[in-house]
Order: sequence, then C-alpha cells, then structure tokens
Amino acid sequence: MDKILIELYIPASDKLYELKIPRHLKVIQVKRMIINYLGKQSESEYIPGEDAVLCDYVTGKIIKLDTFIEEAGWFDGYKVFLVG
Repeated sequence: MDKILIELYIPASDKLYELKIPRHLKVIQVKRMIINYLGKQSESEYIPGEDAVLCDYVTGKIIKLDTFIEEAGWFDGYKVFLVG
C-alpha cells in the first residue's frame, strides 16, 4: 500500500504527531483514523469530536472532507492541524 507521512499538530494539547496514511483515502477517512488513534492514546489530553476539522498548517484553510488527499495536494511531510 502506498503511504505518505504527514505531520499532525493538535493545538488543544500542543502535541505533534507523525502519521503514515494511505494515499487513496478521502480527508474524512483520515480524520476518522486520527480521532480513533487519539482515542487509543493513553497520554492523549484531547479527544476531538465529529465536528473537528483538518486545516492546512501553512494557510490555515479548512480542508474539504469529501476530497481525496492527493487531490487536496497532500505529500510526504505535509502539515495539518486538527481543531474542534
């Protein structure tokens, strides 16, 4: 399976994660994977709700959930943050 490495910043807990995700997913699928992952982390201080959004780290723009990550321009080292 072809994957990319992204950096995920969680402002609410001031934590940074590096995650490998499959290239073929939609942003909503990635968001669900992240929520699931954070829920399983014992040190996680923040568990996002379903209304959480992923944003481009550089521009701050919300990334549309129905977009495939490659269409959204994600690449190895892409940086996002999760709020909500």
